[in-house]
Amino acid sequence: MASLADDIVRTAEDRLALFTKHDQYSQYAGTFHTVLRQVVDKCIAAIGEKRKYAEELKCLDRNIITSNDIYAVKDSRGNYKPDIGSIIAYALSSADYEENRRKQREAAKGEQPPLNLNSTNVAQDEQSLAAEHLEIEFQDNQASYYVKAYYAARFRLLRKLLVTEGEEAFIRSLSQSTFWTPQGGKSGSFFYRTQDDRFVVKQMSRFEIQSFVEFAPHYFDYVKTAVVENKLTTLCKVYGVFRVGYKSKTTQLKVDILVMEYLFYKHNVNQVWDLKGSLRNRMAATAKTTSDLVLLDENLMKDLWNKQLYIYPHAKAALNQAISNDSHFLSSQHVMDYSLLAGVDETNGELILGIVDYMRTYTLDKKLESWVKIVAIPGAHLPTILSPEMYCTRFSEAMDTYFPVVPDQWTGLASAVSY
Repeated sequence: MASLADDIVRTAEDRLALFTKHDQYSQYAGTFHTVLRQVVDKCIAAIGEKRKYAEELKCLDRNIITSNDIYAVKDSRGNYKPDIGSIIAYALSSADYEENRRKQREAAKGEQPPLNLNSTNVAQDEQSLAAEHLEIEFQDNQASYYVKAYYAARFRLLRKLLVTEGEEAFIRSLSQSTFWTPQGGKSGSFFYRTQDDRFVVKQMSRFEIQSFVEFAPHYFDYVKTAVVENKLTTLCKVYGVFRVGYKSKTTQLKVDILVMEYLFYKHNVNQVWDLKGSLRNRMAATAKTTSDLVLLDENLMKDLWNKQLYIYPHAKAALNQAISNDSHFLSSQHVMDYSLLAGVDETNGELILGIVDYMRTYTLDKKLESWVKIVAIPGAHLPTILSPEMYCTRFSEAMDTYFPVVPDQWTGLASAVSY
């Protein structure tokens, strides 16, 4: 840096010497030199700050794009496993991924581009849909890795729409995560949560990934329309779907996962409910106290005196409209078995809501499961597995019951008036 300053000053002084040869300007030479030196010092300081900032950015980038920073995390049994989030973060920030994206864009020229979120042409065959997925392979001295990014271009555009800080912020969040074990759920899937609590990484079943590949184009269109046109929705946003492979001398793994928003990010929520609108086998054991205990429909109904979730009339109207929009959209895509996740922010009393687990369509195995439950397990309540249309109706009606309007001085007046 000093040599740079000296070079600038030396060049300027040579120019100044030529300028001050004229007698009428020589008296100002000292002043010129002082001012020149001050300007140069400020320039050098600014350059130094920019270089320092650039070095910091390089260090920050290395935390994301260096395969040496793929972490191992401890699961609920105390076993160490690779951090799925950091594997995805490396893949998304790698040069190979960017090169594959460039090739994908080149291949799409002259055809219907996969970059259009509104592209929901049902006539697209499996080959054209598969062309929208990108695959990355890499390795370090510990293991070899494989990442398949489903609908890479469309998800990138969706993240651009939803993550205001940009793609780098999404990658940075994913670069380090920990195992997360919410209590009360029955899916059996494993979860990670990013260390900044912004995103959740959830394992997908084989049926879920098959369903997703089919209805994903409609999902992109629905979310984009909701955001751009300010339409009411409670869908918990999915930011990416990936297949991740990992193989070392002692361990190997292949799993499909989705990255979704953590609904309670930056909220002080102590109690969470997972609500499907069914009262059959929907009671979570509450003997053990845990901060991540998720209660179910029957828990909510049993504790109405203590946990009644009242909302104001305008919020009730908005909630009913959003749930109607979402449930009818999911029904049109033959999706069922989704839930409404609900929690109350203890700081401001705000009710946080979002529909989750909407990756499952009504396939043959679900039809058989529903039939067996109805025929072989008689009871007063319908099973959780129904046709998409029946599920939509039951879900909407139950949510309307679960969240009543806060009573006021006029409550009950209509029923008390006799004609």
